[in-house]
Amino acid sequence: MRQNNVLMNKLLLGMFLLLLSLVLLITVPGQVEAATWHRGAPRVLRGTWRTHLYRSPAPRVGYYTRTTFGINKRSDDGMNVAYTKAKRVKLEGCGWGYNTKLHYRYLGHHRYYLRSYLGGRVAKSTRVNYIVHIVGKNKAYINRAAGKHLFYKISNRIVY
Repeated sequence: MRQNNVLMNKLLLGMFLLLLSLVLLITVPGQVEAATWHRGAPRVLRGTWRTHLYRSPAPRVGYYTRTTFGINKRSDDGMNVAYTKAKRVKLEGCGWGYNTKLHYRYLGHHRYYLRSYLGGRVAKSTRVNYIVHIVGKNKAYINRAAGKHLFYKISNRIVY
């Protein structure tokens, strides 16, 4: 009688552990894959993006600034234009420099991490990073070293 109870308890314990392992196997998600770097730029980001006038971080250069940012398949470039208090052009920007070897990683929730390198033979080791958060059909926040600003897409190709 006692042996039957011991066998029955072992059988019930084994069935319980088997059922528990099956439940855990089904409910626990698999390993999450690491984020993948892709060459170039995502199609949604390609084109020319521009800010409205905003207060300049360097008031001696200009009271207001407008930033234009262009992204094509393999590179990116940008330019700042300084304006007076009366909103007249004071200084045309010469650009940030043509950046090559553009790569991106999708971060989820309409966010992209862009990485490129300053163009030219000398500065290939200088990496430039941007975080882009798309917030509307033609609106995105672009976070770069100079700060985070709201950009509006003005063209699907690069125009300055």
